[in-house]
Amino acid sequence: MSDIYLSIVIPAYNEEKRIGSAIDRIVAFMKGSTYEYEIVAVDDGSSDGTVSLVEEYAKRIPCIRLLRNDRNRGKGYTVCHGMLEAKGALILFTDADLAVPIEELPKFIETCEGGADLAIGDRYLEESRIRRDQPLYRRIVGHMGGLCVRTLILRSPPDTQCGFKCIKREPAHKLFSAIRIRGGMFDVELIFLARKFGYKIKQIPVAWSHCAGSSINILKCLLTDPFSLLGIRINNILGRYRAPES
Repeated sequence: MSDIYLSIVIPAYNEEKRIGSAIDRIVAFMKGSTYEYEIVAVDDGSSDGTVSLVEEYAKRIPCIRLLRNDRNRGKGYTVCHGMLEAKGALILFTDADLAVPIEELPKFIETCEGGADLAIGDRYLEESRIRRDQPLYRRIVGHMGGLCVRTLILRSPPDTQCGFKCIKREPAHKLFSAIRIRGGMFDVELIFLARKFGYKIKQIPVAWSHCAGSSINILKCLLTDPFSLLGIRINNILGRYRAPES
């Protein structure tokens, strides 16, 4: 049985310019922690120096692990890889840009310790603070995506696309074993499955800042995301979503 209480999973695709500062910030923040933790960086077939950079960190900081996909698989696959390999009783996944700062973490831990199975950051709650908003074109795409989600999958959806979520170990393994989407809409599938399997979800207000340099291809998202959402609906109709045994 692992003594690690918290795993922090960071999916990474060509994040050489950002992942080092993210690791530095997380390690500095976690120095005051009273429990064991690990940082799990998951490389999705990067072509830059992401892998070598994380390997150098891992040599100096024992709590850092590097996982590697065999090739570029997509964010959904990458997050699933990290979540299923994580050893912590609680597992957080966060983006390498730390758009939600790691300093928000205690609220998520407290929420899970208080009974929630899944604590998700939600930028649209009244108490949230948007420090630097997205460009207009990204907000438009986001609204279009939200409309598709509400139409096809989730009534009253939370902020599925906020990349800061903390999950207890057992629900994490059941949910991420059941996820089928390999791209960016895996967050929607995660929330859909958490509701379907009866897990307790709590939305958490967060501070959030848009960070330039994302590797997300907006045009590709516009072309593929509606089909991914339709796939969730079809999978559900066909009875393909079943919670794995413990």
